[in-house]
Amino acid sequence: MKKGGKINLLNLVSKNRLWAFIIIYILFIYVSLPFFPAFISTLRNFISKELSNLLSLVLSISFFLLLSVWIYKKKYKAKQFLLIISPLLLLTYLSLSLDVWVERIHFIEYAVLGLLISCAVDVRTLLGIIYTGCLITLIGAVDEIIQWFLPSRVGDMRDVFMNSVGGLSGLWLGRFLFWEQQILGRNS
Repeated sequence: MKKGGKINLLNLVSKNRLWAFIIIYILFIYVSLPFFPAFISTLRNFISKELSNLLSLVLSISFFLLLSVWIYKKKYKAKQFLLIISPLLLLTYLSLSLDVWVERIHFIEYAVLGLLISCAVDVRTLLGIIYTGCLITLIGAVDEIIQWFLPSRVGDMRDVFMNSVGGLSGLWLGRFLFWEQQILGRNS
């Protein structure tokens, strides 16, 4: 945080802006809950179920490919590349194995949340991962609790687990994307 004896205010402002963005992202998740079924219903009027499944698969695979290319361009050694890409492979596999395409989007939504939080919090230590994992699980649990009170939604404990797995996959990926110099001992 200190650079040349002075506090690096730019870093502090950037972290505050990132946390503001994370809070807005979480609020968007919560506020969109009552409107999501209507959005899906409207979407189904214009797009068939098969096309929706295909689009969600394309979204999942595109997410994987874009991040893979970004990681590859950092020129890691093969072992480091496999270590970094492993959570991305897990994330893609789990999102593609979900039967309902809406769950795939929700899974990726929490993976993005995990990525954002891993950028804001030092997740190099086990304690950092545990704290941020608990935070993501809490956010996912509140998501499901809100759904219990909505007439058009159903809260499900299985979804809390899936939200957590998506978020933890994003944390694991972010751990290497944002903290790789300290973890892998790379020289930049």
